[in-house]
Amino acid sequence: MNTYVLSVTPLGEGGISIIHLIGPKARPIISQAFRPKRLSPNNQPLTTDYFTPRRLYLGHIYNKKRVIDEVIINFIPARASFSGLDTIEINAHGGFSASREIIRVLTAAGAKPITQGRLINLAVRQGRLNKVQKFALEDLLSASTGLAAEVFMEQFRTGRIRKQAKTLIDAIRHPKRVVIVGRPNTGKSTLFNAIVGKDKAIVHHLPGTTRDNPQELIAIKGIPFILIDSAGVRKVKKGEIIEQLGIRKTLAQVRRADIILLVLDSSEPLQKEDMNLLNHLKRFTGTKQVIYVLNKSDLSCPAARDDVSHPAEARFNQSHLKVSALRQTGIERLKSTILRASGITA
Repeated sequence: MNTYVLSVTPLGEGGISIIHLIGPKARPIISQAFRPKRLSPNNQPLTTDYFTPRRLYLGHIYNKKRVIDEVIINFIPARASFSGLDTIEINAHGGFSASREIIRVLTAAGAKPITQGRLINLAVRQGRLNKVQKFALEDLLSASTGLAAEVFMEQFRTGRIRKQAKTLIDAIRHPKRVVIVGRPNTGKSTLFNAIVGKDKAIVHHLPGTTRDNPQELIAIKGIPFILIDSAGVRKVKKGEIIEQLGIRKTLAQVRRADIILLVLDSSEPLQKEDMNLLNHLKRFTGTKQVIYVLNKSDLSCPAARDDVSHPAEARFNQSHLKVSALRQTGIERLKSTILRASGITA
């Protein structure tokens, strides 16, 4: 069986770098490169039984006669290791150059590089992990929220999936795409920033500012979502090529979305572009969740009557969420609505 080498910590600047040497020849290979500060008699090469469990060894890793780094060695026997194979843990100083050279020396001595994914598969073959634990660990390595890490850690620890957690796990593994759409200058980018909690999208009073689709991974009560801003949809002149491309991207994002936030300006009557968008979104009834957002609720609408909060409600009989993205009111209620639209109740 091969012996492998893996950098557990990312190569680069840092306080410490951890490298694992894994396999039946882990001790013979490290014996060639490591010398303890308290040298053996006559500076003889170390024997493989020099390293014993539950002891730490301070010394240096050498490349021939040149010191690479001062390190602490820890031997983890097969019965106690993650992979089920003898493992030498090398704790070196952080830094790209020294870590890379240590790996190069160990590779020259017979170790083969291995990725985290292949190491997990090796642990499965050695009977250290079952398939549930394998997938949980892979998910844990890329967990995007605290809740995700908690759920996958429970799977990894227990080796099983609770029935109640299946829907939750699916939502965490596959974040739903939430796209903000509307005509220009309805406050879409301000709403995007309010939900994200920081200035990510460009906000300007002139229509047509957003021509790309900024996106951000957000968490609502621990559930990840991909939130996407979009260019305002309107009829443009023939020569406005850049804006046409932005609108085309918006409509493509709508087709890919799971949840759509249609933003209407509550300070103005419905415009022709609003009507076109409302009609366009009707074709997605039953396949996508559409949330109607009345933004700028802090301003009054000249077309509203006492018995109708906005002309859109009278025309389309749709319930709306009132928010003020600028003043950040109604945002938490909107987040809860997005969570419910995804099928998660929390």
